[in-house]
Amino acid sequence: MFKKFLFVCLAFIIAFIHTKAWAETEKTPQDTSASEQLITEVSLAAWLRPSLKISPDSRHVAYVMYLKQTQQFLTAIDREKGRIYEGILKYTPVFSPDSRHVAYAAKLNNKWFAVIDEKEQKHYEVIGTESLVFSPDSKRMAYAAYSANKWFVVIDEKEQKHYDAVGSIVFSPNSRRVVYTARRGDKQFSVIDGKKDKPYNAVNSFTFSPDSKRVAYAAQIGNKWLVAVDGKEGKKYDAISGLIFSPDSKRTAYTARKGKKWFAVIDGKDEQQYEAVSNIIFSPDSRHAAYIAHKENKQFVAMDGKIEKQYNNIRTNSVVFSPDSKHLAYAAQSDNKWYPVIDGKEGKQYEFVGFPVFSPDSKHIAYVAHAGASPFVVVDEKEGKQYQSIHSLIFSPDSNRVAYLINTGDKWFVVVNGKEGKQYDEIKTGSLIFNEDSKYVVYVAQVDNKLFAVIDGKENKQNQQN
Repeated sequence: MFKKFLFVCLAFIIAFIHTKAWAETEKTPQDTSASEQLITEVSLAAWLRPSLKISPDSRHVAYVMYLKQTQQFLTAIDREKGRIYEGILKYTPVFSPDSRHVAYAAKLNNKWFAVIDEKEQKHYEVIGTESLVFSPDSKRMAYAAYSANKWFVVIDEKEQKHYDAVGSIVFSPNSRRVVYTARRGDKQFSVIDGKKDKPYNAVNSFTFSPDSKRVAYAAQIGNKWLVAVDGKEGKKYDAISGLIFSPDSKRTAYTARKGKKWFAVIDGKDEQQYEAVSNIIFSPDSRHAAYIAHKENKQFVAMDGKIEKQYNNIRTNSVVFSPDSKHLAYAAQSDNKWYPVIDGKEGKQYEFVGFPVFSPDSKHIAYVAHAGASPFVVVDEKEGKQYQSIHSLIFSPDSNRVAYLINTGDKWFVVVNGKEGKQYDEIKTGSLIFNEDSKYVVYVAQVDNKLFAVIDGKENKQNQQN
């Protein structure tokens, strides 16, 4: 449900109108083959840092600027500055999945409206916070709007039916279907492809199956909850969370509670009860299901109903299947030491173990570990160099390369297969990716007030500075 009250970007000003001085660091061996493509130069005094969004391909940026003298706002996309408005909606702009489109909501003459690729849409009294969403194929756009005391969803510029409230807009993976929450009076219901479903006290957790043919959600009747899959209601429980489909779209799983006990519900069948259950996942081939369970101050992984060794702690969301579904890994703690656990076998003890990451071919595994004050990356049990801080550990699509970000405290750089890249004032976390053929990494870096798309390892003798 979307609140009528919307936060204008002015709320960002106090926390973010400042610059950060970066100290000089001692030079280290670097890869100098990087190609820098200048994306934009920003005014550090006007740039609202939390608004910065990086395109999925890490080649573009979009952000909001606050013009202090006139108390107005504008959105900049790369080097192009958009129109000046009275306000820009919080949590916008947003990029499309294919990185070709940008959308945000703006305020002018006390009216709010979506702006898609700098084209203003119809004006309304309110646009729902965090409601702007592109379809997976990037060809469609939906958002929530408010006018004449009613809320409604706008899909591809067409207003849907009006309700007392709307929210949780979800496109199907194939982009052809849309589901969202709506409310009339004290009843909530799902609207699936424009059709109103059965009313409940509350509905949430909408999810489409990967093949887009099925839809499921959690619904409340009185003080009980159930899961409805394709309109068919399941058993009632005291609470429900973590609803997912299997990759082949044939199976469902979620966690449920009866009284004080939690358990997994897989394919409609209740599993064994525990004090808590979390992190339920399916294997990529959909044949296996695993989750973390808690019992008598111990935690353990259960896969297909079989319980693995008990530990003091298992890192939340660390349980992961390999892409070929043949291996299962997670990070576990016992006696103040952490282990990588792979197929039930404990690896070397460390003071800390992060999330395990499998290579796409399932033949390699990597994770961040601590032995002492500083972390390092471990790839196939081989420990790398220690650094102050490590972020964004990834494998290349061909599984032959490993990359991650390093923050030394005053400089950032990328490490690819142990080779350190050029240092920058900052590298934006979440921007590090490999290209499709695995030949180079791409990321967004900052030097002073300049933002660059860095194509690391692609031969280019001339760095673009203008």
